[in-house]
Amino acid sequence: MPVVKNTFLALLCLFYGVSLSAQHDDLLISSGKMMLGERIAEIGNRAAACAPSTAIRDLEWNNVRALIETGGSMWQDRSIGRASYEVPKGGGVSILYAGSLWLGGISPDQQLKLAAIRYRFGGNDYWPGPLTSDGTAEIEQQECVSWDKFFVSLKTDAIQHRQYHDCLNDPDCDLEDIFPNGYVMPDYF
Repeated sequence: MPVVKNTFLALLCLFYGVSLSAQHDDLLISSGKMMLGERIAEIGNRAAACAPSTAIRDLEWNNVRALIETGGSMWQDRSIGRASYEVPKGGGVSILYAGSLWLGGISPDQQLKLAAIRYRFGGNDYWPGPLTSDGTAEIEQQECVSWDKFFVSLKTDAIQHRQYHDCLNDPDCDLEDIFPNGYVMPDYF
């Protein structure tokens, strides 16, 4: 049942997001109490220590070339105002104009939380770098700068990391047997 519930929530966020992007900017969003301009001001105040992310990279895979940004925007070269999702790559034809990363979920106090951007106009919901784990969710400016880049992750690292934590939680699992030399979490995690 959790898979169905999570899939439903993801689809709901997707459809809600599509309808929001088609609406006028003075639409009430979030909790229904905050105008879009006020939300942008609030975001700016929360992330005042960090400059917006700037790293851009082309992903090239399966004959596709797609531009992505660490700030959540995808498939649009904003510096020249053109689409950058080519299939086949190098063909000069983009099949998608723009997209962005939208993440949502329910907080422990049962509030819907959503990080979403529309073409990176008028604000950011994504900032580079890890947040503190003490509940303050703060980050220093230099930390943002050092994380404004892309990391290559390996499936084997993810599988080994999961295996390690599964073993920790299994009283019948012997860490020494599975990880005779110990386990070190990859730095990029």
